[in-house]
Amino acid sequence: MFLNENDLYEIRLNTHWEWVDKFIVIEAGETHTGLKKPFNFDKERFERYSEKLIYVTFDSFEDEMAKYPQLLDYTATVDRGPNMASKDWTRDHFQFNYIVKVLSDVGARPEDQVYISCLDELVKPDAISAVLPLFSDNQTYNGFRPLVNFRYTLYAYKLNLLHKTWENHYAGLFTEVGNFDKMLPATIRDRDFKTHHPVENAGWHFTFLDKTDGEMVLEKQRSWAHSRDVYPGQKTKFDNSTKEEALERFFSDYSVTVVDITKDTHPPYVVDNLDKFQEFIFKK
Repeated sequence: MFLNENDLYEIRLNTHWEWVDKFIVIEAGETHTGLKKPFNFDKERFERYSEKLIYVTFDSFEDEMAKYPQLLDYTATVDRGPNMASKDWTRDHFQFNYIVKVLSDVGARPEDQVYISCLDELVKPDAISAVLPLFSDNQTYNGFRPLVNFRYTLYAYKLNLLHKTWENHYAGLFTEVGNFDKMLPATIRDRDFKTHHPVENAGWHFTFLDKTDGEMVLEKQRSWAHSRDVYPGQKTKFDNSTKEEALERFFSDYSVTVVDITKDTHPPYVVDNLDKFQEFIFKK
């Protein structure tokens, strides 16, 4: 799912390039909170990657959900109660599940393998090599083919601000397309459903990556499905009206430590292109 992360997507493309056959990007003309937004994916910037890119857009969640109700299961539409904005989460689930429609459109087979994740979750190629043997036979687990997560080192706001080490954080999903006939991907994510233990030290998660002084944090806080989640003693992220308020809320949610950027800690493409990504490096 794409919001405005062109720089981060360049890192992802180059990190995953050698083992991915097709990259699917889905961008909506609205945020998960229902705000209108432009299509921000930089087609010209990514022209040199076009042989592997599938870029798909839709304008309106309501219109698109009416066309493809099969992408909205109970988990996507259930009333989540007073502390979560159910319509926002329905939009989130629908866009995440839209990958199923696109996979069908491009002729994906049930046995095709797919890494599906939020855009900011980058997996190491050797972590993929570690899970491939699980798919070498026809074994199923309660009727499902393997569903595997990854443990990521979590950075927040800038490339060199560490929030969590990989021991404490996992995300992403590697599986086969055929599993989505049994359970939609957003529901797999929501229910934390997996058949195996996560792969350790498997990659990087760069949440809220921002090359400004808070404008991108503010935009995400007003855009994603968590924006209206209510936490005791805190206002919702959606209520932030300035970048200063957005950063204040952000750093109340994410404690960070400044770390060095090395080949042991970050994607090689970042280490080899530090000049390009200077705006994403915390220096104060």
